[in-house]
Amino acid sequence: MNVGENERLIPLQEIIDRFAQRKQRPFLYLDIKDPFNCPLEEAPALYFSRMARALNRLVLRYNDEVKVLIETSNSLLMASLSKLAPGIKIIYRGQPGDNIEALLANYNLYGLGFNYDRVSREQIIEWHNQGLKLVLWDVRIRKAAVEASEKSPDFIITDNIPLLQAVIR
Repeated sequence: MNVGENERLIPLQEIIDRFAQRKQRPFLYLDIKDPFNCPLEEAPALYFSRMARALNRLVLRYNDEVKVLIETSNSLLMASLSKLAPGIKIIYRGQPGDNIEALLANYNLYGLGFNYDRVSREQIIEWHNQGLKLVLWDVRIRKAAVEASEKSPDFIITDNIPLLQAVIR
């Protein structure tokens, strides 16, 4: 048997329907990767403008059922989204050494996303004081789950949900 042989892609509407009945609306976290490893057929600014419009349509379609968050490190996409839909929730995925102040001045950011071991609890407190949400990722083992949860981010992205749940209980 091949891995994934009996697996299928689950339509987004099926996922939304499954979780939309919960008392607290779930989050739909869209981690948008740069396509620059692949040649673009059009100018990057046009490409990301089109992507921003498509993402905005998705947000408008599902906003009553889920809270849509869009994570990206692409400045063209952040600019297009900020201009098109100022209320859209953009998470900047980057490094703590990035010029966060310039990003905050130029884009309508909802939050910041970092590898859990690249930021301190003090930095997270500082960003929380600025009204930002914090996302930590790359949490796969118990040590990482403990370290990430002790920093008090708003969200932790993990491949091992039962482990993280056991740590934060």
